[in-house]
Amino acid sequence: MLVFLAGLKDVPKELEDASEIDGASAWQRFRYVIWPLLRPTSFFVVVNSTIGAVTGLQAFDLVYVLTKGGPARATSTVVIYIYEQAFTFNNMGYAAALTTVVVGLLILCTGVMFAVTRGGRFDED
Repeated sequence: MLVFLAGLKDVPKELEDASEIDGASAWQRFRYVIWPLLRPTSFFVVVNSTIGAVTGLQAFDLVYVLTKGGPARATSTVVIYIYEQAFTFNNMGYAAALTTVVVGLLILCTGVMFAVTRGGRFDED
């Protein structure tokens, strides 16, 4: 929400005022003026959310301190699994390989998002 708030503060007030003078309703101002200007911000949020969902990196500290992935691995994430392989079971090579696969998947997902949205611009040309 803070990222969207920052994006909203970046929308030029002159464009909103001009659309209001032209007779646009509040919904039309949002749909045709504000939302297109928030699309790069939306792209940033989607990419970061995807990375967070795939890796579970934002939850690592909470999950590790509270449950260590248990009971029955119910709260385990990819990052917890890699951490356990590396530092609990001393399988450094396997953990490094898993990390490489996860980073590769994230690069692939981000590349697909960039290709689909033309770099986050969402142009309708």
